[in-house]
Amino acid sequence: MLFTSPASATDIRQIESICDRFEAAWQKGQRPRPESFLAQAARPLHETLLRHLVTLDWEYRLKIGEQPRIVEYQERFPLISNQVEAIAREISAANENGSSHPMRLGEYRIVRQVGRGGGCVVCE
Repeated sequence: MLFTSPASATDIRQIESICDRFEAAWQKGQRPRPESFLAQAARPLHETLLRHLVTLDWEYRLKIGEQPRIVEYQERFPLISNQVEAIAREISAANENGSSHPMRLGEYRIVRQVGRGGGCVVCE
C-alpha cells in the first residue's frame, strides 16, 4: 500500500506532481536523486513520497541495465527501510507478470494487482 494513512486530494496531487518531475528528469537522461525531491513536500508526506520516488528510481535504474540492491536503498533511506523489500517484490512481480498487466496504463503507473472478479482486474 503506497499511502499508509488517509491522504487528502491536495496531498495526493502534490506527491503526483513531484513524482512527475522526478520521472521527467530521468526521461531527460538525468540521474535524479530521490532525497533531493523530499524538500518539495511537507514533512508528514515524506515517507509516502519517498516510497514512490524509490519505486520510480528502482524502475528507471532497471531500464538502464543496473541491478539495484535492497540493502543500498535501506541504508540510504532509513525512513522507509522496512518497506524496501516490499518495493522490490512489487517491481519484481510486475516485471515477471508483464503479460498479465502493463507497468503503465496511460499516464498511470500500475503498482500491483489488488483484486480480480466480475470480468475486471483492480490495480493499485
